Amino acid sequence: MKKPPNLVSACILLLAPAALAEESIHDIKVDHSIISAELANTAVLLRERALIDNLSVDILESLATEVGPRRMGTDGDRRAIAWAQAKFKDLGFDRVWIENDYVPKPGASRMAAYGEGTKARGRRHVTAVKRGAEAIVIRSVGTDNHRYAHTGSGNGYVDGVRKIPAAALSSPDAVLLQNMLKRGKPVTMKMNLTSEITGPTKGANIIGAITGRQDPGHYLVLGAHVGSWDEGTGALDDGAGVALMMAATAFIGQMEQRPKRSIRVLLFAGEEIVFYGVNAYMERHKNELHEHLLGAEVDSGGGRIHTLISGVGEQSLPVVREMYKLIAPLVSRGAMLTTRKAHRT
Repeated sequence: MKKPPNLVSACILLLAPAALAEESIHDIKVDHSIISAELANTAVLLRERALIDNLSVDILESLATEVGPRRMGTDGDRRAIAWAQAKFKDLGFDRVWIENDYVPKPGASRMAAYGEGTKARGRRHVTAVKRGAEAIVIRSVGTDNHRYAHTGSGNGYVDGVRKIPAAALSSPDAVLLQNMLKRGKPVTMKMNLTSEITGPTKGANIIGAITGRQDPGHYLVLGAHVGSWDEGTGALDDGAGVALMMAATAFIGQMEQRPKRSIRVLLFAGEEIVFYGVNAYMERHKNELHEHLLGAEVDSGGGRIHTLISGVGEQSLPVVREMYKLIAPLVSRGAMLTTRKAHRT
């Protein structure tokens, strides 16, 4: 079997947020015929350093405070692009650049469907108007119990179908409205929606790289989406992923010996509207895909690791299983390793 790329396991295990290890690192039995003892020891040292260092939290605090909300095409988005470039340089990345050659078309975006709830959210206004509605309000799709509504995408219009106001209520307010309707008395709701589609706008992928010492033309790509949406600062979705990827790579770049191959951190835009940034990166680099040895993404907020999705072929599964042993002290109870391919539709 082909030897795994140097430092792959170190990159993967460092994608986890800081947590207290529940089991001794000496209890981990890694198969050194698959991952060498030298590489495994380096990975453990990097993991333990990450546990006592506050770098990822500091990066996240900086993003949430200094940039804040950063929906694609807004002033916040432009602040995020400038912030990321400066942060990469501060962290010692030797190459930093942006790729902003994609322009979303107005009305073309739609929410990526994570489940039936988000599918309904994305097409609710079209279905409602076909049934004679003048407006539609839905309960936020999610399990949060705060009073911030999660609207979802409202741009999935269909030619020839009249556009109507569409909004979302927070879960507590939706329950309140439902209870009011149960009384059997008229209920009046006033809607004042000020959002609008402003037309094509440019966004940007921001990329920072640590150049490899022996084989710089091949690299690992660690991704997280820099954009956020709704009223919040995007601390969990996906500021946490941004901070983790930046911090993990910075730790590796600060080692006595630089990594053998290059590492790219790809902060991509437009994830919430059909993955514009990822698709743009794929299109731009489609003739260089053979140079990409591994790609990884974090988009599940903070806390302990609960799932590792390998997305690799059968030949590489033994390597992933050994990686899993190295991150075992960081996982939550009931965590799982799945070999299915990561995909969204």
